[in-house]
Amino acid sequence: MRRASMAPGRSLQFRLAMGKRPQAPSPVATSAGVSRPEKAYFAVVGLSALWIGFWGYFLPAIQKSIPFPIPPLHARFLGAMYLSAAVMLFLGFRHDRWRHIAVVPVMTAVWTTGIFVVSMLHTGLFNFGRVTTWIWFIAYGVYPFGALWLTWVHRDEVFGSREASVLTAGVRAFFLAQGVLLTLLAAALFAVPRTMVDVWPWAITRELAQLYFAPFLSFGLGSLLLSRSPSWRALRTGAVTMTVFAWGVLIASALHRELFSGSERPDQLWFGLFAVASAFLLFVSTRSFRHA
Repeated sequence: MRRASMAPGRSLQFRLAMGKRPQAPSPVATSAGVSRPEKAYFAVVGLSALWIGFWGYFLPAIQKSIPFPIPPLHARFLGAMYLSAAVMLFLGFRHDRWRHIAVVPVMTAVWTTGIFVVSMLHTGLFNFGRVTTWIWFIAYGVYPFGALWLTWVHRDEVFGSREASVLTAGVRAFFLAQGVLLTLLAAALFAVPRTMVDVWPWAITRELAQLYFAPFLSFGLGSLLLSRSPSWRALRTGAVTMTVFAWGVLIASALHRELFSGSERPDQLWFGLFAVASAFLLFVSTRSFRHA
C-alpha cells in the first residue's frame, strides 16, 4: 500500500516537533533571471561576433568583416575566436538563469574592452574611409559598457558563489592551469609584443600580437572562473565556447600547415597543446550535457 504524502504544513510542524530546523532555501533557487534587455544585448553582440567569425574563418581571402588586411591564417585564427564568442553569447541568450552563464559578461567585458584599447593604440592599421572601420570602433566603444554593467549588476552570481563544487578535481585543475597559462600569455602579448613576435609559431606583427591579447585574456580569466564552477551546468557555456575555439584553431592550423615547421619547438608546442586542450574540452563539454 502506498503511503500518503504529508501536507507541507504538517511536514513543517512534524520537523519542529522533532527538534529539526527547517532547511533554508538553496542559493541556487534565488538565482536572478536573464531579462529581455539582457538577452537582447547578448543577441546583438553575438550577431556581430558571428559576422566577423564567419567571414574570417570560412572566407578568409575576402575579409569583409575584419577592417584591416591580414593573411588567411590570421583571418581564420581570429575567425575561430569570434565564432567561439558567438557561441558563448547565443548560449547566454538561450539561458534563463544567471547562475548558468555567470562567465559570459566577464569574458565579454574583457574581450571588448581589450580590443577597443588595442585598436586605439594602433589606429594606423585601419582605413577610416571604410564603413567597416567605423562600425568596428563604434561597436567596441559601446559593447564594453553593457558587459561591465552586467558584470557589476550580477557580481554576486559571477564572483560570489558559495556553493560546493560538484566538479571533479581533475576538471577544476585543468581550467585553473589553462587560466593561468592563457592569462600569462595574454600579458606577454600585450607587454612585450616584439618578443612574442619572435617566438610565435607563424609570422605576426607587433600590432597583431597585441590584438590577440584581448581574446586570450578573456579565455584566461574565463577559465579561472570556470575552475570555481559549482555545477556542470554552470561550466557548460564556458566549456563549449572554449571547445569551439580550440578545435577551430587546430583545424585552421592544419589547413595552413605549410606555414609551420615541425622541427621548431614553438610549432610543436602549438599543435601539441591545442590537440590536448581540444580533446579534453570536448570531453568536458560532452560530460556537462550528460550531468546537467
